[in-house]
Amino acid sequence: MTPPHPGKPNPYHPDVALFLVLIPFISAFDYYLTYSNRGLMEERLLSAATLELMKNWTRDKEGNFTYGLGLDYATFHGQTALGHSAGGIGAGCQLYYFPEKKIYFFVAINLGTVTDSPLHAAATTTLDKIHAALLK
Repeated sequence: MTPPHPGKPNPYHPDVALFLVLIPFISAFDYYLTYSNRGLMEERLLSAATLELMKNWTRDKEGNFTYGLGLDYATFHGQTALGHSAGGIGAGCQLYYFPEKKIYFFVAINLGTVTDSPLHAAATTTLDKIHAALLK
């Protein structure tokens, strides 16, 4: 790739300039999946050995896997999901990979995920319905 200023080194990762050119033509969601969870699970970001270290799961009181090094181990409608969820006051998200189905799933919501409310309960019910439809 040619540096943006001939004779000067490109201070950015080589993909940055290409990404900036292609923004109008690609989905930000696909880019996010490619260079986040998909890139991780398909060993484009880290080596297989590092990914295996991340899957060194802790267990809950019942002996179920729960959390690794930066990864959640979750089950939705009987399907294993590897990824991460996050939230706080005002926003929350989930990014998971379902290995049995080879499906990546991302959802973001502008709703405080650390507060209980009727609105939060309705959002949780809706998210459960989305998981069920996705995993049929």
